[in-house]
Amino acid sequence: MTELSQSGIHQSAPGSLLIFPIMAYSWTSAKTQMFTMPHRFLRFGLRPLLTLIALCAGAPLLAAGSIGLTTAQCLNPDFAGVSGIDGSAHISALRANVRPDAFAEIFGDVLIYNKDVRLQADNAQLSFTDNRITLNNNVSIVDANLCITGTRASGNFLIGEGSVEQAQFLQPQSNLRGSAAEIKLSGRQRFELSEGVVTRCPGGTDFWQISSGSLVADQVQSALTVKNMVLRIKQVPVLYLPYLKIPVTTERQSGFLPIGLSQNSRNGVETDLKYYFNLRSDLDATLGLRHMSQRGQLFEAEVRGLGANQQGQFNGAFLPEDRVTDLRSLAPSQNQDASNRNMMSLFYDFKLAGLTTKINFSKASDLNFLRDFDSDLAPYSGHLGGLRPGNPQYGSILPALNQRISLQYERTHLKADLSYQGFQMLVPQLNQQIEKRPELDIQYNRSLGRLRGTTRLRLTESRMQDPDPDTFQGQRQVFDAQLTWPYENALGYLQSTVGAKLRRYRATQEAEAGPVFNSPFLHVLAGTRLTHRGGTRSIDRILEPKISITLGRNHRDQPQFGIDSAWLEPNYPSMFNPYASVGADWGVSGHTLALGVDHRWLERSSGHQLGRISVGQSYQATTDQPARGGRRGHQTDFQAELTSAGAITGRIDLSYQHQQQAIASGFLSLSYRPGGSTLISLQHRYRTAEHLFGQAGIMPESSVSQIALQAPIGKGFQVRGLWGRNNRASKDIESLLGVSYNGCCWTVDAAYRKSFDPKLTWVEGQYQIDAQTRTGIFISFELKGLMQIGSDMTRVFERSVPGFTAATR
Repeated sequence: MTELSQSGIHQSAPGSLLIFPIMAYSWTSAKTQMFTMPHRFLRFGLRPLLTLIALCAGAPLLAAGSIGLTTAQCLNPDFAGVSGIDGSAHISALRANVRPDAFAEIFGDVLIYNKDVRLQADNAQLSFTDNRITLNNNVSIVDANLCITGTRASGNFLIGEGSVEQAQFLQPQSNLRGSAAEIKLSGRQRFELSEGVVTRCPGGTDFWQISSGSLVADQVQSALTVKNMVLRIKQVPVLYLPYLKIPVTTERQSGFLPIGLSQNSRNGVETDLKYYFNLRSDLDATLGLRHMSQRGQLFEAEVRGLGANQQGQFNGAFLPEDRVTDLRSLAPSQNQDASNRNMMSLFYDFKLAGLTTKINFSKASDLNFLRDFDSDLAPYSGHLGGLRPGNPQYGSILPALNQRISLQYERTHLKADLSYQGFQMLVPQLNQQIEKRPELDIQYNRSLGRLRGTTRLRLTESRMQDPDPDTFQGQRQVFDAQLTWPYENALGYLQSTVGAKLRRYRATQEAEAGPVFNSPFLHVLAGTRLTHRGGTRSIDRILEPKISITLGRNHRDQPQFGIDSAWLEPNYPSMFNPYASVGADWGVSGHTLALGVDHRWLERSSGHQLGRISVGQSYQATTDQPARGGRRGHQTDFQAELTSAGAITGRIDLSYQHQQQAIASGFLSLSYRPGGSTLISLQHRYRTAEHLFGQAGIMPESSVSQIALQAPIGKGFQVRGLWGRNNRASKDIESLLGVSYNGCCWTVDAAYRKSFDPKLTWVEGQYQIDAQTRTGIFISFELKGLMQIGSDMTRVFERSVPGFTAATR
């Protein structure tokens, strides 16, 4: 046999393989990922009606084998163990005809490889002058990201250029596979299929295919561009498009988002089409059009930005002409214009060198815009005040829109906040909401050894949109000072706090200063933690008894101004808080004693809490001002949690008022998650009637129950259900029932929803609630790897069911 080197031809032992390095054949690193999926699982939305008709009609299937290659056919051997391998290409064959510095013809099990790529064929021709390689019969080209087979190939494959005839291919990272009369490689950024057929069906199935005269895969554009395409379902042609651009991996890029499709009794059939713009790595935008058969066209826009020092989002919606022109249900002062209904919301944070600017501002053209259209709001726009909880509510049930702007400055010991807090009330009955225009909040913290001192000054100018002589509006000055001394040793802990709160009020219509309230207090919190470590079990038990004593003074006849205050939620942790409320309009609870014990079970290795039981009792002196709506005396709170790593988790909170001999509030949550997509959730919340802070005439009470279910029912089918009920009003809040099918290459969801949908009406000079019911249908259809159309029920579950996460398809 013959061995080749750059210096000439050498004879080797007969019967051995021909192995020779060609130094000119240097090969670059493996191709990078060639396609990307746009943000939010971007798929081009295609109308699946013809597809469903073809499937349901039982159209005859055309016989055909699986297109493209499988992962098993594209294994790239590891040549790292081969001796002598380096950055050059290596060639082996059974025999060769070589003319040095000109060409070589090699025959029999041809293998050209380096550490990144492998070329195989029955025979090959190599040109040493231009590095061109021609492969014939049983051609195979494999690297880390692309695998191609064919009958003949020719080109300079060392730089990624060439063509393969009668080709089959697979790109493993994107699961894109198919066949073509010819595949042309244009560098390592692009390849083109002529007379090609492709699919992204997982599992080697060909449920759907796209055929076209020209398909271009472009790494720069991160997409597959198809011209004159035909979509086939089970070989049955169902759709023709002259042009289609399909993203096939998970990077953000511009393109159409899934088409939404739903139906409800208020707006009729709704379809929405949105286009996503990937402007920069830190900036994107979405423009959309929602068509409602009973209302018209709603234009929507969203812009988002994210940088090292700033983040923000803008949302807007505009309905140029509402086909529902009956405005008799609206008060004349609301001025709802059917030819100009709109909404905008803005969220923006900016931080630089201790300075922070925060904006949460939303405004709607009328009270019913969000109830009618449930448009998206910018983050935190629906949260009233400065807090930013992480559980967004439906825009259709918001009582008001937040309009808050703040400027904050923070250093090691100093924090200052200048803010404007306004609202757009969406429920006229709540127009007594007090706004802060503006408020200055300055806080100074300092420590001296164990001793911690806090001083806080708040200056507020309050006003109301709809002034009420019984509700305060004007200036408020609050000065709060505290000294805290914490101490802890092996026996337990002790925390002593002495402080005072001085409040001064002056009403807008009064020239002189109003009432002044001084609330000094002493608070002592003491407890110990007893830990028991199991000998054989890896679970630690911690028993923590504690006591809280508060000695304070609150003016018995103090009016509840209620500018920004609310009673604390009655539960076990709040028992040991010296204040009975949050906000600046109330002092300590008075003379209060609280005793409690907390028992926890922790996993030793991870610190994960497996379970918890807490029980406590508080006693407030009856000679002091009541803490909550006239309640005094004993209160017992019980709390239990089960948070183990098993299938069942739960929580129960109970607060019992001894004087009233009744449960003041209660919460029960129980869920079962054995694994996979199965979920059973049960919740119940109860609250007895109590006065709102500063609103003596309003005593809300509630009793709400909810049951949620998601479970597989065999062979890819899954059922979901949700039922919520207001027990006080004897009305169902929301009910939903749906079924979905998840096949290897396609999914379909269908659900029916019925919800309580109150609408404000203007009757005989005053607002009333029209207890309407809205019904709707969700439909979603997806061809995996290609497109999705419709609106499924996942969003409803994510908002309504705690801990719900959509099952991975």
